Amino acid sequence: MVRVENTFDGVLLRDGDRIVTRQRERGHGYGLRNIETAALAYNGTVSVSADDRWFSLRVLFPQQETETTSASA
Repeated sequence: MVRVENTFDGVLLRDGDRIVTRQRERGHGYGLRNIETAALAYNGTVSVSADDRWFSLRVLFPQQETETTSASA
């Protein structure tokens, strides 16, 4: 699991069910949509939450079986 937490000003903009940035400067941020796309490519999931002034992003990737893992089963 990858977890990132940070404070923010408490104001979130949404486009439907997606959280979007208010800043449009060149090179700003990584893009939640890009993170979701990468997670889905590896059968992972993304969870975004915000409460009070804390923003939290969690990305879960399934554990891949290795020869050691499958041999011990």
